[in-house]
Amino acid sequence: MNLLNPKAAVLHGTVLPGFVVAGAPMLPQTLTLSAIYVAIATLAHGGIAGLAGAAGGVLDDPRRARIVRRALAQALAAVAF
Repeated sequence: MNLLNPKAAVLHGTVLPGFVVAGAPMLPQTLTLSAIYVAIATLAHGGIAGLAGAAGGVLDDPRRARIVRRALAQALAAVAF
């Protein structure tokens, strides 16, 4: 979990109890669910980092980089509305 992001802690603390079985030992369940969360987050962030590294070669060309920047700016503006 991102310790510098309080929203992540609130989300984790809010969602996690919904998956804990009442009457069963809480600590093993919480540790298992937390380990699954960390594994999925690590895979997702690793994939993002890998894709960013691969895109670095494509974005070395100033023309392509400008096109991507413009497309991302338009996407961000569209999301804002």
